[in-house]
Amino acid sequence: MKVELKPLDIFEMKGRGGGLRPARYRVLRWVDKDNDCIVFPMPERIHGGTAASIKMPFLIPKRVVLSAVKAGTASLVSRGSEPPQLKVAARPAKMKTLRYEEVARDRAAILREFCLLELRDLLEQRTLSDAIKLIASRHSFSETTTRRLIFRYFELGLNFEAAVKRGHNGGKAGRKRAGTKKLGRKRSIVKAGYEGYEGINSQEHRDLVISYIQAVGKDRKRKISQQLEDFYSLYAFKVVQQSDGTFKKAAYPATERLSYAQFRSLIKEVDGIDYYVRHMPDAKRTRLSRAIGGDARERIPFPGHTYVIDSTVADVYLVSAFDRGKIIGRPVVYVVIDAYSSLILAIYVTLSGPNSVAARKAFYLALSDKKKLLMYLGLENFEEHFRAGMRPSFLLYDRAELHSKGGRELLESVNVSGSVAAAYRCDWKSLVERTFGVINDKVIHWLPGAVIKAEMERGKKDHRLDAVLTLHEFWRMMVLYQMEWNLTKSLHGHINPPIYGKAVKSIPLNYWDWGTQYLHGSPYIFSQDELVRKVLQPEALRIDPEGIVLNGRRYFADWMNNDQRFAASGFGEIHYANAISLPECPEIALCEMEGETYFQEVFLRKKVRSQYPVTHEDVGDLDADRKNQRDINNFENQEIKDEVNRATNSLIEEAKEQAKIIHTNVPKSNAERTKNIRKNRDAEISGENDAADQYAEITPQATLERDEVHSELDSFIDALLEKKR
Repeated sequence: MKVELKPLDIFEMKGRGGGLRPARYRVLRWVDKDNDCIVFPMPERIHGGTAASIKMPFLIPKRVVLSAVKAGTASLVSRGSEPPQLKVAARPAKMKTLRYEEVARDRAAILREFCLLELRDLLEQRTLSDAIKLIASRHSFSETTTRRLIFRYFELGLNFEAAVKRGHNGGKAGRKRAGTKKLGRKRSIVKAGYEGYEGINSQEHRDLVISYIQAVGKDRKRKISQQLEDFYSLYAFKVVQQSDGTFKKAAYPATERLSYAQFRSLIKEVDGIDYYVRHMPDAKRTRLSRAIGGDARERIPFPGHTYVIDSTVADVYLVSAFDRGKIIGRPVVYVVIDAYSSLILAIYVTLSGPNSVAARKAFYLALSDKKKLLMYLGLENFEEHFRAGMRPSFLLYDRAELHSKGGRELLESVNVSGSVAAAYRCDWKSLVERTFGVINDKVIHWLPGAVIKAEMERGKKDHRLDAVLTLHEFWRMMVLYQMEWNLTKSLHGHINPPIYGKAVKSIPLNYWDWGTQYLHGSPYIFSQDELVRKVLQPEALRIDPEGIVLNGRRYFADWMNNDQRFAASGFGEIHYANAISLPECPEIALCEMEGETYFQEVFLRKKVRSQYPVTHEDVGDLDADRKNQRDINNFENQEIKDEVNRATNSLIEEAKEQAKIIHTNVPKSNAERTKNIRKNRDAEISGENDAADQYAEITPQATLERDEVHSELDSFIDALLEKKR
């Protein structure tokens, strides 16, 4: 009897023969003119949990298979059917969710690319694994997932549609979840061996628990479960009436007792912070309870002597300026503050960092005038409230900012001594750390999309979904708060005799101005060219007739038309220029030609839119005046605070309206919005480089030549200017 095999047939080896192990095999290729065929050893089933070491298909002579069938060692299990015709769309017939459709398209694209390859050539050249690895890298899939998908395609008899579909059985094939079974994590009390029950109304036992805590004291070292046992065995009793009319104490029955969770909640509520202090490690408890007495500010002789720079990841999520439906994560905020006057010299907001490059930009903003930055943020009318820092004597930083080779080069170039704070010693930089705390408490934690760790509970709404502010809007709010801080923060506790005699208003801006005039002997202010050359480190670029290309963006200016070197560069001559983009405005860069010692502005081609003796009486007068200054500051500065709050609220409302339009026109699920935040962040950074012209359309306040757009925020700012006049 003649045995015939066809492609996609399945045969089973019952014993060893011709190098074939006992297993089921599917014939992937059977051509009459060839002397060999391709077979695939089929596993039980290929799914998401299948081991990565699935047997590879391989070439084998036809005679080995035919002789095994004739000898009875192999038997034909089923005849293969012709696979369905490949559809052009190559997607499943039923799409339940957008995410399902997206995954199906990716799986279909992988199989389409694999189908273009010749399997026989890959096996002969032994390059099948390399091909799978290459396909996986092209589609950003893992190699194991791609291998499973392709072998699943073999298992299903080259059925493209069936292989593209993804099963949702939640585990082993054929297993169904019980609808009544409670899902989720087990509670910690179950892991501890204590099984809780429903419990009763905890308010009935509240007074008893309070009395118990007062009786045994708050310094309790025993576990909550042991305290609960003691509470009912030694302390909490109920009064019951006997049949003879007398009363006696009796223990609460199990059905009338507090559950473990209810008792623990009452303990936490009554104890308050003592509960957390009692359960924290001894080292942390000692660190938090030690007395802190510092005189760092009194050791600073004048403003500009010591600057403190630090960075933090802001507790708020932002959205893309190009698509408010995309969440780009949390920004990094740099603050540079003067240690003598508490004047905030610069707030720099970025998506990268902490690193020395971002720290350089923050330090540059601290030493430069704020004219271009305020124009970029639409706050140029408040230039009088900002100061350019002089060269400091010392710069205090930690390891994340400038503890590197680049940081040392920066300090040497500007002739500043650096002081590195020790690891895990934020109290060394308490001034700037507390500034971050105030910014969080007063501004950031009230913004939409803010992360408030104390209120994060399982099952609550994802706070990332509330994000509506862009990076530019958040930076603008931070600079507004910088102005409020410098004009309203009360320094009544740091009034000293010289300031007391001059009747200086105790706010950072006045302390800075007075100290610069009377205490600092020779403040050194960097020129713009010197500051750019020493702090930002321009890079050498080759010029061409169309200008220069910096960070992938084309810059040009009218003065280049009169420079013959730009025209000559189009005829083979090579010329270079030093250029750097300014951190305060993305549409302006500075260019220094060969042989010149000054920078010229170039623009985007696509323009974006106590040492004195004192008496006891002096000390008493000083204390009284400190309190008086505090009260005066609170009264006089309330109007400025109210104006800044109204401007901030207006900006938030405008951002919410813009985000609402996006969410209405392009609805997305919560999972889609919170997916790929890192990719959205990278796209936002690259978008700032490649699509700066789009940014102008979305944030018209970002252009130097502002459009005639008068928002509610601008109205608040105009009103504030009128009152100032």
